[in-house]
Amino acid sequence: MNRETKFRVWNKLDKKFIPNYSVWLRFDKRYPCCVQYTTKEVDTIGDDNYLESSQCVIQQYTGVKDKNNVEIYEGDIVQTNWSENDDLICKVVYWKNGFYFEYKNNSLIGDTIYQFQYCEIIGNIFENTDLLKL
Repeated sequence: MNRETKFRVWNKLDKKFIPNYSVWLRFDKRYPCCVQYTTKEVDTIGDDNYLESSQCVIQQYTGVKDKNNVEIYEGDIVQTNWSENDDLICKVVYWKNGFYFEYKNNSLIGDTIYQFQYCEIIGNIFENTDLLKL
C-alpha cells in the first residue's frame, strides 16, 4: 500500500496549528530537531520562525480520510461505531507500527486504518480536550 507521508504541527507557544504549506522539518547541527516555518505562502523564511522540538508537537497523517473526506491525523478525536460498540469517541494514536483508536483507559480498538474511513473527525486533542472526558 502506498501512503502519502504528511505531517501537521501544533505550536505550543501560540496554541494553534501551523498551516501545512509552511512547515519544514529540520535535522542538522544548528537545529537538531526543529520545525522551520513561515507565516505566509512564500519561499523565504526568517530565523525567527523556528520551533524547537519542545515547543511543538508533530503529528503524522494516517493516510486515510474520514467519512466526510477529511484527512485523519494522529491526535484527532473521532466518533465511530466500530464493532458492537455504538458511537464511541476515541483519539487517533500511533502505536508500534500503525494507527489505532484509543478508547477509555488507554485501551486500543481497531486493527487497521481502513476502519477509519467509517468514522468522523469531531476535534483534536489540543483544541477539544473536553470531548475526551467520559
